[in-house]
Amino acid sequence: FQRLKKMQADLVNVPGHCSEDAMADAKISGGLLQSLKLMGQIAWGENGPTSILKRSGWLDASDVALFCDLKKSAIRLMGKLEFETWRDSVVATYPGADLLEGDQAYQRSLFATSCNDYR
Repeated sequence: FQRLKKMQADLVNVPGHCSEDAMADAKISGGLLQSLKLMGQIAWGENGPTSILKRSGWLDASDVALFCDLKKSAIRLMGKLEFETWRDSVVATYPGADLLEGDQAYQRSLFATSCNDYR
């Protein structure tokens, strides 16, 4: 996660008018999205959390704070609607997500974490 912290520090410095160029760079967008996807999968585990209270899995508070920072950067660089579409496609791939009703898979995922609690 140390490299992710460095990447996040670099992403914070990308000016808003360069967001499109940054996301067009496969190394930047790929690294950011793969990191978010992997952290979400780690928290979900093999069977998914049994409740929203366990959505962070074994990740500790500093790991979740990093996830939140990366998510914030992704939303800023991609735009909220594009990010939400991508996020929903990721959550749908989690083991057992298809067995949950409505938005329960999202609600149990790390993506639904209230990031205000980590700042």
